[in-house]
Amino acid sequence: MSEITTIAQTVVDTVNNVMQPEQNSSSGIQVVMWVTLIVWGGLFLYLVYIDRQIKKVKNKIEIKEN
Repeated sequence: MSEITTIAQTVVDTVNNVMQPEQNSSSGIQVVMWVTLIVWGGLFLYLVYIDRQIKKVKNKIEIKEN
């Protein structure tokens, strides 16, 4: 009986060791995806800000021309 318990424990330990890298790589992929999403979101917000500033400058130029 103790042999079966020892073998079962060895199998469980082996499976746990094999599964851990998959869990780490999965969370690593999620981190990369979140960072990428944050960077793209920041770029989008920056472009919106630049667009608003350009519109303000265009309006000032039009007012001065008139």
